[in-house]
Amino acid sequence: MDNYLSWREHQVDKTEYYDILYALYSLGADEYDPIHELCAGNGGLMRFLYRHGFHSIGGCDIRGDGEIIDVCDLNKGLPDNIRAKYFVFQHCLEHLDQEAAKKLLRQCMERGEAVIGILPGHHTRDPTHVVNHYDLEQVVDLVLASNAPYILVTLDMASYVHPENRDWLVIMSRKPFKLKRPWWFRIGYRFMRHMLGRLVR
Repeated sequence: MDNYLSWREHQVDKTEYYDILYALYSLGADEYDPIHELCAGNGGLMRFLYRHGFHSIGGCDIRGDGEIIDVCDLNKGLPDNIRAKYFVFQHCLEHLDQEAAKKLLRQCMERGEAVIGILPGHHTRDPTHVVNHYDLEQVVDLVLASNAPYILVTLDMASYVHPENRDWLVIMSRKPFKLKRPWWFRIGYRFMRHMLGRLVR
């Protein structure tokens, strides 16, 4: 693992894996639906989704190993060989030229049924960001470029516990859906903080 991926692995908020997992549940994804992670890094989210029952998962990253994770530069668009029903990402589009990011979302929607992602909503120290973080207006501008008929922009679950570290959950879909949340999300912030801490260990 190179130095950046090693540093990034310790920075990533693994509670966001649950945002993406429950978005997949909300869209009706089943265990053998093809899922592809954009900007997959070291594959942490891919392994998490596999452990939670999704068994047709691929990924790509500019630092990919060429075996489990394909090597690709998403600033140049989505490679022709990548097809999936669901595309997912956790902190990806902020690393791209924003016109390239909009094109990427359109390509994903042309090839798949939905795109699920997390975007940073608070200041970050990551030097590789083209956009440090997004406000709501910027997020809406980005996801509207996907041309998806159904779009949801909301805070990720951890933002309700730590609003100073706000991030955005975005879902773009060809079909209508209702966002599901874990049962423990609805009980209260204190219990949710406890559960989020336990579940990502």
